[in-house]
Amino acid sequence: MVRTKTTAFSNTRSSKKVAKSEKLDPTEMDYSRDMSYQNENGSSKKRSYLPYIFIVLLIVLGYVLFKNKDLYLAGSYNGKPVFAWDLNSRLKQRFGSQVLDEIINEKIVLDEAAKKNINVSPDEINKKVSEIEKSLGNKTAFDEALKQQGLTIEEFRNQIKLRLVVDKIVGSDVKVTEKEVDDYLTKNEDMLKTVVGSDSAKLKTYASDALKQQKISGLFEKWFTDLKNKAKIVKYL
Repeated sequence: MVRTKTTAFSNTRSSKKVAKSEKLDPTEMDYSRDMSYQNENGSSKKRSYLPYIFIVLLIVLGYVLFKNKDLYLAGSYNGKPVFAWDLNSRLKQRFGSQVLDEIINEKIVLDEAAKKNINVSPDEINKKVSEIEKSLGNKTAFDEALKQQGLTIEEFRNQIKLRLVVDKIVGSDVKVTEKEVDDYLTKNEDMLKTVVGSDSAKLKTYASDALKQQKISGLFEKWFTDLKNKAKIVKYL
């Protein structure tokens, strides 16, 4: 009986030593729980930055919207917005078809000019604008004329470019005779003097240019009508 108790006691102490040894042996420790905690902790740290990223994105988005508010706001009244799409919808209903025709006509002319390798340089446009400005007296009068016609300088320059293109396409062979100039002055001299003064050289130059533009307009109308009839035009308004 004593031997049995001693053996049992000895086995118990041995088991405790083994358990203690297994617990302290770093080579046999299970790190899976620690790693899992570290992974979960790392993931938690990443998620903690999301609110800050979201705030930064909101600030950037707010700045972009403010700088480009004309894309969605046309104006306001009593602190209430008038949205751009409401304005665009009414403008489209009233003027959409007309403006679309103008855009299509311009593109047809410019495409045909490109096929013929006809170009208009910025210097040519600047020269023509300067001539018109000079004919009106000064820049103030020129700006006022643009304002009365509801044109910006860029829109006016675009008109000048189109006119110069047309001149090169159909106006290269247009001639104006001295007799035609004299007849034009006889009929319109009083009116022309109010525009360009009484200088005879200026009067003749103005009359010659006016007659040339009349002839170009007639030729252009026929040329463009034929060209447009051949074009495949589709409108979605």
